[in-house]
Amino acid sequence: MLGLYPDIDDFGSYWYDDPVTKTNGEFDCVIRRGELYDFYECKYFERPMTHEECRQEKEQLDSIKGITVSGVGFVCTGGFDFEVADKFTLIDGKVFYFNE
Repeated sequence: MLGLYPDIDDFGSYWYDDPVTKTNGEFDCVIRRGELYDFYECKYFERPMTHEECRQEKEQLDSIKGITVSGVGFVCTGGFDFEVADKFTLIDGKVFYFNE
């Protein structure tokens, strides 16, 4: 809103309900830049989020029809149990709360 990120057209949560595949889901924070969407899922865990949990969330995104996913990120207060991000943006509690 302050113009710091002029390419962002909209942001908010995103949910879908696909009656054909009988699937639905919700994502915590989505940023729309034109026809591209960046998805961020927030987890308030006391333990690190696993690579498998991130992969499963990404699989859910891959099944959504009609959108172009340009980025996937995770915010987890407990951090992550892996370092190689597979093109995921990873934000842990230190970055989120203390900007470290």
